[in-house]
Amino acid sequence: MSPAAIARHGRWGLVALAALALPPPLPAQQQLFLQAHEEETADAHPRPYFTNWLEWDNMTGDWGGTRKQWADAGFTPYANYTSELLSNVAGGFDTGANLNGLVDFGFGLDYEKLLGWEGSSFFMSWHWYHGNTISQNLVGVYSGQNVSGYEASQAFRFYTIYQGQTFFDDKLEIKLGQIDSDDYFALSDYNPFLVNAAFGALPSTDTVTNMPIYPLAGPALYLRADPVEELTLQLACFTSDVGQDLVTNHGFGWEVGGDAGWSIVGELALHFNLTDGPPTTLKLGGMWNTGPNLDFTTGDFVNGNGDMWMVIDQALIMDDHGNKKVCAFLTLSYAPDQAITAIPLYIDGGLTFYGPLPNRPDDILGIAANYAQYSSGGRTVQGALTGVAAPSTTVLEATYQYQVAPWLQLQPDFQVFFQPNISNQTAYTVNFRTIIAF
Repeated sequence: MSPAAIARHGRWGLVALAALALPPPLPAQQQLFLQAHEEETADAHPRPYFTNWLEWDNMTGDWGGTRKQWADAGFTPYANYTSELLSNVAGGFDTGANLNGLVDFGFGLDYEKLLGWEGSSFFMSWHWYHGNTISQNLVGVYSGQNVSGYEASQAFRFYTIYQGQTFFDDKLEIKLGQIDSDDYFALSDYNPFLVNAAFGALPSTDTVTNMPIYPLAGPALYLRADPVEELTLQLACFTSDVGQDLVTNHGFGWEVGGDAGWSIVGELALHFNLTDGPPTTLKLGGMWNTGPNLDFTTGDFVNGNGDMWMVIDQALIMDDHGNKKVCAFLTLSYAPDQAITAIPLYIDGGLTFYGPLPNRPDDILGIAANYAQYSSGGRTVQGALTGVAAPSTTVLEATYQYQVAPWLQLQPDFQVFFQPNISNQTAYTVNFRTIIAF
């Protein structure tokens, strides 16, 4: 897993001379002598530095023990960098490539360790995206199905800022502050590594409300309850206006109350095993936006709109140690009012293979597809703006995440866009993602 080993320098000669100078060990001393010799040998031949480096949890290591000391005291900083080479190799509006990147950093405070305040915490994060998007400029697809879920305006932003509190041994959790919704709702456990944006925030929800979804967070109250092991309940209230994804919006472009409206979101998750087989998770959720929505048929704004979703995660094959090897996922969302919803129907699904190659237990292979159907009203508006209005867009994705080290992942990715709704020209993208945890 490591490159060529660094030259080893030992103290074998000194050890041999010391051994010759010693008197023959007594039988009772034999074991202690051998143990000391083995320890000296181990010290004389340390493992190559680069091999140890690839076993670190973070690229910069433990900072001489400082990182662990801070964590033990209740302060945990983090920083990640994701680099993406996104290229449209055929079809769409035009071919081309862009090298983009996302810097994501922040810190968490454990008030129980810092102040003795049991179950209390604080979290704050920032991010900066750089590069040009290819999804609208080259592929010609709506942002909900972007080539990458990280594509955004080139801006430095305050992101999440919230206070958290747990009760009853973490069975109840409350968060209050600036929060994003797509870290909590309508998520599959088996697809977060996929590159296409549709496998993150639901495209249907993204067209129903302007509530906090990457790259913008906003004011919210979030609650989670795990009354029993088989059941998880989530409920949240978000502002329905986080502002626009513009370079001038540095994370505080949101509004609350009045015409902004509120998005009320709820989800029920059931965890169970069918006939004593591999585990299954079923999630049922919905969202209602009290804020204004454009009526495509009249051009007026009307208050109130919502959608509902179902997510199924099914482990298919487990190994002898109970680890998941092959898993399937399926997501379905539906927004009933097509007059004020651009994407009334969305479906995705796929297969995830963990450790697909021998001696590569931490690698992940994913094969998936997503489908977005556009409403007649949405197509009318799109056609008036661009002259093209495809009735639906289907995306196929195949990706492989190669775990070089706990802090380094390399991920080639291939996607095909059938009838991208803006260009209406089938497009093929070849991409490469690199993730570094500092």
